[in-house]
Order: sequence, then C-alpha cells, then structure tokens
Amino acid sequence: MNQNSKSRSTPTVELKAVTWGKDSHGLFDYENNQYEMKKFQISHPAKIYRINNDIIPTTKDEIPTSDSHKTEFLLNISQDAIAKEKFFINVNNTLANQLASINNQNIYLIVRSLKASDGKNQRGYNLTPGDILKLGRIEYRVIETQVGTNNLSVKKVAESYKDESYYDADNQILPNYDTDITCRYCLEQDCAAKGTAENLILFPCKCTGASNGVHFLCLKTWIQHKIVSRSNNSTATYQWKKLECEVCKHVLPRMIKYRDQYHELITVEKPACPYII
Repeated sequence: MNQNSKSRSTPTVELKAVTWGKDSHGLFDYENNQYEMKKFQISHPAKIYRINNDIIPTTKDEIPTSDSHKTEFLLNISQDAIAKEKFFINVNNTLANQLASINNQNIYLIVRSLKASDGKNQRGYNLTPGDILKLGRIEYRVIETQVGTNNLSVKKVAESYKDESYYDADNQILPNYDTDITCRYCLEQDCAAKGTAENLILFPCKCTGASNGVHFLCLKTWIQHKIVSRSNNSTATYQWKKLECEVCKHVLPRMIKYRDQYHELITVEKPACPYII
C-alpha cells in the first residue's frame, strides 16, 4: 500500500470553524459576511481551543496559551476504539466547565443549524428541564415542562431548590425582644392563616427592631403586588425587578424552607395543557 492509498483509507472528520472578530456580547451575525472560516481534517482524538479568532486543534494534553487573549475550550473530538470511522463530539467535560467558569461563557448549540436526516428540513431540539436558551442577549433557564395533561408528565429540574435562593425558616435565629413581635405589614402577631406555614413569622432581611418580622403570607402578598403579569392565547409572562427589602435593600429569597418543605413566594399559574416554564 503506497502512502496516498494509506492516507485515503484513514478515517477523518472535517471540522469547519467560522469566527467573527466583532465584539457583540457572544452573538453571531449570520447576515454579516465579514468572517473567517477555517477547515481542518481530524483523524485522531483532539481538543479544540479558541484564542481570539484563531482556532487551534491539538492532540496534546497541554492547553495553548496567549499573553494577550484568553484561551477558550470549545469541544472534544473523540474516536471509537473499535469502529475507527466513528467520531464523537463532547463539550460536557471538566475542562470545558473550568474554562467556561473562568471566561464566564457557555457553549451553545445553534438550533437553526440542526437538520433532519434528509439534510434539508429543520430538526429542532427537544427541551428538557435544566436547559438554557439564549435569545439575543437574554438567557432563559427551563425549570419545568409538561408534555401531557396530567401530573405524571411534569418534569422539573432535579433538586432545583438547591439552585435557587431560599430562606431556611427551620434554622432562623429569633431576635430577643422584650415586646411581642408583630408583622410589619399586617401589624398583627397572627395573620389570617393561623396554624399554617403562611402564619410563620420570618426575618428574611437585615432590618433590626421589633418591626423586622413578617408573616410568610404577608410577604408573599407584598411580592405578588410587585409582579407584572401579562398573558395571551399561548404565553404568560411574569416580570419583576430585583426583589429587595424597601428599607435595608437586602435581596429577598425566592422561596422559604420550612419543616423540610419548600414554599414559593412567587406563584406561577400553570395551564391544563402542555407547557414550558
């Protein structure tokens, strides 16, 4: 076998890298033709890095560096140990997560580029809880989906409450006052929902004094009045600015943990049909 026939028999994958030099908050202008495109023939497992507009494939373990620009890990290309003609792309590894945290960037899949098996029609992408969508400069995190019409079809982010801001009412430190503690909103010791978690007195901010306590239900009602909601036939939106105490400006939690259960301070109405939150 001569060298040319041997090279033709070596399985390879073609990598096409398109970079755009303009700083546009991580957005790529598909209408602009002022970009750089490079093609690589990959025949062995490799790691792909980006330094500014330079795309660097390497089979070595060391990370390429630059004195003036940050190194961005893009993806791994691995090869099946037995079926050498099979290559795989992987971006979810420890190295990618480390570099992404340093550069404060995420690797995104461009949905408009996904094609069906015929190579023409759009294939789309099945959203699952935990996915992050980027529309323009705004990022949206999918926290819950329902594909059917019953509770069995509801899927939520696993242990999502650990990722959210919550106030631990089970371990809160009660202030030692000579006077009885009253709610700053209703000015009562007990609210209308006596004997429930809603009647619990909380101390979620940095205020001091006898008026820093607030019932869970009163706080939830106050927060709901700050939320602007809009809806149409297919979409409901809830908008609010950063929720904070109007006195000490301490950021308020999204939910309360009480007796090992989580109680949300922001209520989102869920329809009876399939939905995405």
